[in-house]
Amino acid sequence: MEQLDKKDIAILQELDKNVRASYAQIGRKTKISKETVQYRLKNLEKKKIITSYWIIPKLGNKSYLYKVLFKNKNMAKEEHEKFIHFLMNHKAISWIASTEGNWDYIITSIVSADHQFSIMMNELLALFGSKFKEKHVIKGTDLISLNEKYLYTDSKEIIVRHNSLLEDSPFQDKKDKDLINALAKDGRISFREIAEKMNLTPEAVAYRFKNLMKNVILTIKPRVNHALLGFAYYHLYLELNEPGMYKKIASYYSSHPRCVFIMQYIGICDMHLELVLNPKDTHTIIDELIAHFGNYLNGYELIKIVKEHRISIQQ
Repeated sequence: MEQLDKKDIAILQELDKNVRASYAQIGRKTKISKETVQYRLKNLEKKKIITSYWIIPKLGNKSYLYKVLFKNKNMAKEEHEKFIHFLMNHKAISWIASTEGNWDYIITSIVSADHQFSIMMNELLALFGSKFKEKHVIKGTDLISLNEKYLYTDSKEIIVRHNSLLEDSPFQDKKDKDLINALAKDGRISFREIAEKMNLTPEAVAYRFKNLMKNVILTIKPRVNHALLGFAYYHLYLELNEPGMYKKIASYYSSHPRCVFIMQYIGICDMHLELVLNPKDTHTIIDELIAHFGNYLNGYELIKIVKEHRISIQQ
């Protein structure tokens, strides 16, 4: 476990508020010199405390988001590596995780047409279907991105960004998509570097970026290695007996100091919460859930995210 001092925490907090803040901007907010901010940020990246800077575009009714949960049956280490390699190299896959609990893998697929997901699943099952005991597919309809509230000593810093997949998709031209894809690979890439790749001026890139942040990009976030900070990352899947309770539960956990993401589904579960916890606090978080919402639950399942193999949402 890495011991971060107040300056490192302050830098992480500023990135949480504005991931594209310059070294000078972070320095002014934290009262740390620009040179020290640069050195410390590079060190956080080198130590893999920050693993990436990732983008979440707004996903409307022209996007289709699926999660698939897999339960292993007899997958050996070599087959596991082949499975992960297949997923890592498939353009329909945005997120891959190895997990602990009742499921062994969870993947997210974001596609522009349903048949693209079906093609990917057919390919996957043809290669690895015999290795799984069980699988479940759920379809996302709503998401709420929250800031990394566990980085703060109080819960006053709350940033909520909502996106419905049932609303009209925002318009993007090819240049917009190219810019989003560049940011998907590195959310802190400079406008100058993007301009060189896109054959635009840095000023044109900056102008497009400003418009995208208003209309197309939901958020850009640092991806923090929770384990190195002494935390564990969990998905808590909920089956509701009253679907209308999604909004009430989402409202409660939007301000919860340990919740960083919420999503609604059609399928075996109705929603899930993403939580950053001290592992010894898992019973406490379940007790809290039951105390507040137990009468509205048909079931729940807590899954530990052991390793993220990929996180990249491209257009």
